[in-house]
Amino acid sequence: MSESITVDSPGRLSDIVDLIHDCWFSLDETTFSKDTGIVEIPFARSMDKNRKVVSRLALLKVVEVPVVRAILRIHHVREFAIQETENIRRYDFNTIIFDPERKELRILTGIPVDLRAQINEFRIDLEVTEIVLRHERRLAFFS
Repeated sequence: MSESITVDSPGRLSDIVDLIHDCWFSLDETTFSKDTGIVEIPFARSMDKNRKVVSRLALLKVVEVPVVRAILRIHHVREFAIQETENIRRYDFNTIIFDPERKELRILTGIPVDLRAQINEFRIDLEVTEIVLRHERRLAFFS
């Protein structure tokens, strides 16, 4: 079962930011439909709560974590611009800021790229699907 969250006020923007921070996305998969006014940014999200222990070694354990497809959707967008200076194409979410005077959402990443959405109304959706993209193995301490 997929999970979703909708934020319809700037005061709740941190609800989304907390879930996307440090997740990676590709500009090649980022879309903007002028017809619907929706920007979609698919990204990979680790599901740490679904990790499985693969092996144990002294005080460490190796865990396998599923990485699933998630989608950030910005609604009521009238203009969307990407300014990429590094030509890397893959970036990690850092935060999203909202300028109420300009009615502009700006997505900030760890590697400089400028994503800006001019919006008519405030609404952002986050959908975390059950589509597993890959599994990652990590070291973890016993807990």
